[in-house]
Parts: sequence; structure tokens; C-alpha cells
Amino acid sequence: MNLLQTHQQGLNYEHNQTNKSIHETNSSAITYTNEDIFIKQQKLKEEAKVALVLGAKMARMQIGLNGNGNKSLTIDLLKEMNIGQLQVIINELYCRIEINNDKLVNLLIERDSLSMEQDSILVDIEDLTKRLEEHGATLSKQ
Repeated sequence: MNLLQTHQQGLNYEHNQTNKSIHETNSSAITYTNEDIFIKQQKLKEEAKVALVLGAKMARMQIGLNGNGNKSLTIDLLKEMNIGQLQVIINELYCRIEINNDKLVNLLIERDSLSMEQDSILVDIEDLTKRLEEHGATLSKQ
């Protein structure tokens, strides 16, 4: 079961609980309008978003991920983590992969540029060597 399915099940459960709560309160003469339910749903969504953002930050702090990658992730450590913490690690690794790919592309471009510059310098050296040999031959004939 993936994270999206788990989230959807949680939403379905909340919806069922809300409906159950509405039916129970209707019997005690308190009624909720659709607008009240929508407002409550919006608040819950906002709280969930905040929890996700804070959860990612907390997970990152708990597992000690930093830019240097000094902490090694062992199998035992990974087994103890929840899905949120593992997702943070995956996202961090994807980010590092993208950064390293960009660095690699830039280094390859620089290498090609330096290789072309080296070829140009070698051609110039070859031309100068030929000119010196020709000039030396001309001087020796005189």
C-alpha cells in the first residue's frame, strides 16, 4: 500500500467519522450545515499541510541528514524509520542526485572546452615548430 492510498483511507475514515458525528448530533437537535463541514474540512487540510511540512523537518533532524552526508544510514536505522522519514531521505537523495548531475554536466562541458583549447595549443606549437625549422633551414643556406 502506498502513501497515497494510506492518505485516502485516512480521508475516507475521517469522512465516515464526520458523517457518524453528524447523525449523532442530529438526534440531539444540533445540526451542521454543509458550510460548517466544509470549513472544518479546510481547517483539517491546513493542519495536515503544516504537519507534513513540520514532519519533514522533524524527520530530517531526527535522522541527522545534513549537506555533508556524514551520517551513514544502516539497514537497522532504516528499518526503524517511518514512511515520512524514509520519504525525506528519498527526497534528499533525489536532490543530491540532481545537484551531482548538474555538476557532472558542467565538468564535462569544461573538460571538452579544455580539450579543444589543448588541441588548439598543440596545433599552434606544431605550426611554430615548422616555421622555426623552415627559418633555421633558410638561415643555414645563407
